[in-house]
Amino acid sequence: MILKNLEIEKDKIRFTNHTVEEAKQDYQFVLAKAPRRYDREEKWRIDEIKLVEKVSH
Repeated sequence: MILKNLEIEKDKIRFTNHTVEEAKQDYQFVLAKAPRRYDREEKWRIDEIKLVEKVSH
């Protein structure tokens, strides 16, 4: 996959990866800083993964 788009917000990072030609959609990942379940240490974690329409280049 190739990084296609990157957006940095206050507490989230969104990036979209361009997939291989045969795939009909690309993937957008949303990372958020969140505490771990047991030790409450905040780290960047995948909050959401979305399929997005592939835009031709």
